[in-house]
Amino acid sequence: MFEIFIDGPARLVAALIYFGWMIITVIAGVAAGMWVAGRLRDRMTRILANALGVLVFFYASLVLYRAQHWLAFELLQGQQ
Repeated sequence: MFEIFIDGPARLVAALIYFGWMIITVIAGVAAGMWVAGRLRDRMTRILANALGVLVFFYASLVLYRAQHWLAFELLQGQQ
C-alpha cells in the first residue's frame, strides 16, 4: 500500500543523481579531452579528443549508474 510513497521519491532522487552525475562526467570528459588536446597540434584532432573524452566519461558514468541501480534493486528484492 505504501510502496508508492517510497518508490516514487526514490525514482525521482535516482534520476536527479544520474542527471548530476552526467553533468559532472561531461565536465570531466571535456577536461580530459582538453588535457589530451593540449598535447596535439591539429584543430580537428583536438575536437575529436574532446568528443572522445566526453563519450568515454559518459559511458563510464552510465555503467556506474546502472551498477548501483541494479545493486539497489537486488538489495530491495532481498528485503521482501
